[in-house]
Amino acid sequence: MELWDVYDGCMEKTGRTHVRGEKMPEGDHHIVVMIYPVNDRGEILIQKRSAATRNPLRWAETCGSAITGETAAQAMRRELSEELGLCADAENTELLSVEKRKASFLFTYIMRTNADISELRLQEEEVAEAKWVTADELTEMIDGGEFLLNEKSPVYEIMEKIRREHDA
Repeated sequence: MELWDVYDGCMEKTGRTHVRGEKMPEGDHHIVVMIYPVNDRGEILIQKRSAATRNPLRWAETCGSAITGETAAQAMRRELSEELGLCADAENTELLSVEKRKASFLFTYIMRTNADISELRLQEEEVAEAKWVTADELTEMIDGGEFLLNEKSPVYEIMEKIRREHDA
């Protein structure tokens, strides 16, 4: 059973916890992290969800929820390590935004890495495979329905930032 800390609308801990999978009461929030690993060529590392997950065998970004006692940064590091075997730290990671949503606060990160696909340690329960894609390839995957696009996903802002960096 996974437990999340519950936050109020001002991102203050309430002292309560919430069980993952149960309906979040109105006005309660939890922390969600989305992480976009990016290499020096401006490619984004995406992962295909395993057959055992919700939205099976769909391509998506690395994401997850903070568990009780974790900060957003700790959750980001744990998710990258667990799902892909990547090591994030203050030197290679940038917090891009924090967005208040209906039942969560979404923390979006970019992680700089040149990890080779063959070096990744994929978490079989969560990840079937991973690959590097360009922003244009990712746009095609989104348009073709291959990439799991959550409501209000920051992926378009991420791709625009990467394009600007690599066009400069």
